[in-house]
Amino acid sequence: MRRLLGGFVLAACILQVQATEPWPLPPDSYFLERLPKPPAPDSRDDLADRNASIALQKNAAPDEIAHAEAFVKSDVFDFATVVGPNFTPANFPRTATFFARLQATADGPKNFIKDHYARPRPYLGHPDAIKQLITPDSGYSYPSGHGTRSWLYARVLGDLDPGHLEQFLERANAIGQSRVLGGMHYLSDIAASHKLADLLLTSLMSEPEFRSQLETLRLEEWNSARSGLPRSRVDDRTRYQRRQLIDLPHLKGFAHIRGSLDNSDIYQIISRAISNFDRSSDNLQLKKQQ
Repeated sequence: MRRLLGGFVLAACILQVQATEPWPLPPDSYFLERLPKPPAPDSRDDLADRNASIALQKNAAPDEIAHAEAFVKSDVFDFATVVGPNFTPANFPRTATFFARLQATADGPKNFIKDHYARPRPYLGHPDAIKQLITPDSGYSYPSGHGTRSWLYARVLGDLDPGHLEQFLERANAIGQSRVLGGMHYLSDIAASHKLADLLLTSLMSEPEFRSQLETLRLEEWNSARSGLPRSRVDDRTRYQRRQLIDLPHLKGFAHIRGSLDNSDIYQIISRAISNFDRSSDNLQLKKQQ
């Protein structure tokens, strides 16, 4: 009996380890080489980054700060605003396990790049100008961990539920912007995190084990008969590919801008963004370019 019980415990431990063990990826240096360097301290681009944070915080309303605080402990179930109230760990246990492993996979390259550049968080680098408005995190600023996870989650959720990809991306954008509002990140940190997430997903989709488990998850929890999810007739994955969203897609009105994420692009986008802030009923939006 003891042997049998011990066998069950061992099996449970093995399953737990497998659930959080990262999927195979290229070496961390692969991702470091493909991300741009953060703006140099006190450079024109760094100043633009700083001014964008100041602009966001200047007009922050209490409800916006509360939303930003709510995202501090963010996970895949923050996307219930898109999927619906049925989207909970209790109803989607395999989804919870899958995305926990996805987070563990993304954390390695993300932390490696953070430690490599060691960019201080905005509220620490410029305490006289940028405030800590939400619960702080340890670690460095570039790239954003929340931005990496939320964008990666949105892309994978969009594969599971293609009709709502745009809405998933918008939710990820809101999470990224909340980190800038809270003083935890610069806009360029969020931009880099989105690029990192795209690189991670491209690598993961080349792994047979990842693709197999994604398909299994789709069949077990994401077909409409079992999950009760609404289905759209539009497959937003093709729309995403066609539009080639820029690396700062959370800035409304700039989705038509293409090109690689280099410092001059960051400066131009952020500079234009600062002059186009507009208040809406729920949060800060950017006026669409005419």
